[in-house]
Amino acid sequence: MENIIGEFLSMNSFLSTSRDRSTTLHFARFTPKADDSQQIIFEIDIDPRLQTKAFADISQISYHQNEDEVLITLGAWFRIEKVNKDKKERIWMVRVSLASEDDYHLKETFSYMKNTIGDDTDLDSLGRILLEMSEYQQARKCYRRMLDETQLASGNAALGLGKACTLCKEADESLEHLQETLRPRKIPTN
Repeated sequence: MENIIGEFLSMNSFLSTSRDRSTTLHFARFTPKADDSQQIIFEIDIDPRLQTKAFADISQISYHQNEDEVLITLGAWFRIEKVNKDKKERIWMVRVSLASEDDYHLKETFSYMKNTIGDDTDLDSLGRILLEMSEYQQARKCYRRMLDETQLASGNAALGLGKACTLCKEADESLEHLQETLRPRKIPTN
């Protein structure tokens, strides 16, 4: 693992982290692990002056307020700064820093993502990102939620579900959703 210093890392899920090291170690100690796996704690440096919307301090609204929790968005990019193994705890410690959109090495990736989804941060955008990441089941969940929440965007949700089902090799369900996109809709009057 030591040979990845300077490389970039991105997670395909949201991250919940704590400013309190003892809370983090507690979770690591009591998390069951498989025989062939190793535990890793990421120590994350976040510069609040970065031009990014990749994180939020949720300590005031978190269910467990004593955790001093910060939520990091899906797809956030980190530069790997340091890697070492804590022999006492038998846990890998990986120090990373949150990368900004201005980071030279990430400009192409951010540009691709922006061209793919634009500036939108809605369920449709999340569904498209999940499809790009080959997370088809998660995309299906996202589009189903979108169908439940809004009638106006149901065409987009049905189209997304159709694509996700196609990629999951579920042709009948895919056809059903794609046919739904062709059905006329009424725009509600307020």
